[in-house]
Amino acid sequence: MPNGNSRLFEGNYATRTGHWYIILTIYDKDIKNCLVDKHPLKEKTIQYLKDLKQEYLTTQNYEELLLTKKS
Repeated sequence: MPNGNSRLFEGNYATRTGHWYIILTIYDKDIKNCLVDKHPLKEKTIQYLKDLKQEYLTTQNYEELLLTKKS
């Protein structure tokens, strides 16, 4: 670990074997969790996450995502 990074995932970034998870936390400008039941942005946040998941699953070249403008 000479640069401070773990070698745990070294060499695995180019494969899609096994189970990989991405954990996102989403908060509003007042640092309130947007996924709690009574948050006014909950439904909009869930729809955004579903769209993001679909884009992720259908992308063949992940570098393309870096060039996609997000609004």
